[in-house]
Amino acid sequence: MTKNCPTYLSRRAKAVYKALKPFVEQGPITPDLLAVYAEAVSDFEEATAQLAEQGKVIKSQSGYLQPNPYVAIRNKAAMTVWRFGVLLNLTKGINEEEEVERMTKLLLKPA
Repeated sequence: MTKNCPTYLSRRAKAVYKALKPFVEQGPITPDLLAVYAEAVSDFEEATAQLAEQGKVIKSQSGYLQPNPYVAIRNKAAMTVWRFGVLLNLTKGINEEEEVERMTKLLLKPA
């Protein structure tokens, strides 16, 4: 592991990277894997904040209602966080079946 986090990360991702680095330094984790995880956490938080502000359904320029694109961004980031959390061994002690069920309910919850 390098001493510094990658400069290309967003500010929030850098904070996540720095916070988790001590927990993963012992294992065979590359800085790139941790960077992907950190950026996904940042994306998830940003998308969730946007959804709280805008709602899950927005009006298009032509006036039609459509799903907010942040729903897909949030869902993809959540799955990346979960998958990389498993890969980075951050989910140790978590019942995988229960976590999959919880994540599915969270991501598929109606608007």
